[in-house]
Amino acid sequence: VTQNRNNFFSLPDLYMYDRVEVLRGPNALFTGSGEPSGAVNLVRKRALNEFQMLGAASYGSYDAKRIELDVTGPLNEARTVRGRIAGAFDDKELFYQPSFYRKPTFYGTLEFDLTDRTTLSVGTTYSKADYTAVFGIPAYPNGQLVNIPRSFLYGAEWNRWSSTTVDSFVELEHRFDNGGKAKVTYRDTYRDADAIYLTPNTWNSRTGIGRLNRIHLAPWSNTQSLDGHYTTPFELFGQTHDVILGADWRKYDYTLKNGSGTAANVNLFAPNNAIPYQDVRVLPGTSTVQEQWG
Repeated sequence: VTQNRNNFFSLPDLYMYDRVEVLRGPNALFTGSGEPSGAVNLVRKRALNEFQMLGAASYGSYDAKRIELDVTGPLNEARTVRGRIAGAFDDKELFYQPSFYRKPTFYGTLEFDLTDRTTLSVGTTYSKADYTAVFGIPAYPNGQLVNIPRSFLYGAEWNRWSSTTVDSFVELEHRFDNGGKAKVTYRDTYRDADAIYLTPNTWNSRTGIGRLNRIHLAPWSNTQSLDGHYTTPFELFGQTHDVILGADWRKYDYTLKNGSGTAANVNLFAPNNAIPYQDVRVLPGTSTVQEQWG
């Protein structure tokens, strides 16, 4: 799966995936530059050739509501064209007040059997997370927490964070008689975010006055990747082995636009987050382009 390179963007909803695979150790053999400790691979749900519909609803703490729906099946009599759509919607409050969290996620995929052994798959996922941003509460120099309610939002009641992800793919796979296969996959992942909030900066433990910076962030990223590989089993010394040959390319564009405005003060001994809203204009920021192949 495309790397989530920083915490400006929301993590994917696992309802759109069939399973989660974990690879321990360096993963550069399959993903280019990677992490030394391991990698997490999210395997997409595939369109099935039998009709299936699953749904669920739940309710929990902090007025947490969630609805899930997953429908798949053949789209023609020969079952050579199949489709699947899945969606999940979260709507809840958080432990601090005032707060909200809403996140709809939709996934759709189509599979076409071009021959008995060749399949073309296309699909896309759309997700948008909106919530009240919070960055914690300060402590005294000895580490003791300030004696204020856990539910207090140390910031402004208008703190907002919004993050959108559109993840699309095209995949062509051919399966050979001996159990081997060849696959080519192209993937495009676009993410952007828009956040405006007050975030803690300094705090005077004697007077209780905390200074909060007024921030506006507008980052975006686009990752394009192309991977082609061939794998085949073979017999040697009475054992079955596998050979994998492939090549991959990836390009990552990232830009961060940001701005800052007038700081605000809050007295934590008399907490209040009804702070007037002021718009903050974002300025052109840093850009990064990384390209790798192997």
